[in-house]
Amino acid sequence: MEALIDAFLTACPQPPQQQPPPEQHVFTTTTIPNITPPVTLRKAAVLLPLFEHPEDGQIHCLLTVRPSHMRSHAGEVCFPGGKVEEGETVVQTAMREAWEEIGLAPEAVRVVGEMTPTLSLHLLEVTPVLAVIPADFAPRLQPEVRSFLLVGCPALGWRRLSQHRKA
Repeated sequence: MEALIDAFLTACPQPPQQQPPPEQHVFTTTTIPNITPPVTLRKAAVLLPLFEHPEDGQIHCLLTVRPSHMRSHAGEVCFPGGKVEEGETVVQTAMREAWEEIGLAPEAVRVVGEMTPTLSLHLLEVTPVLAVIPADFAPRLQPEVRSFLLVGCPALGWRRLSQHRKA
């Protein structure tokens, strides 16, 4: 797991943390190709909770499945996450949503860093937050989550990251 963290930090150096002015904290204005004028996007964050499986030593990721009756994102497989609330950072949002959706206590999470924001199909600017969670974490599902999946990540080559360990 440490090799994964080292490789991520090497590949994605973190910019200094800066708080945007409050009026720009929840929304961002951006230009999307073929759409004019610039649009204002709502910010969101998701937690990418990774853990080393105790039986096979491979890196796994926890995903949630939304119920089919939900108004938004019905039936989707997704990371725990949601919209940024006023006064929150994207890390705080990802942690709050993981607590609300699956009962993942913030003190049990080791945040590795933020990844590059991406535009969702729902026109949200979504920032993935990479984190390590305990291997024995047992999700406590809330009504907005139907079930969860533990997905192995060997296809991404994360198990081989030990060769990239810092000297």
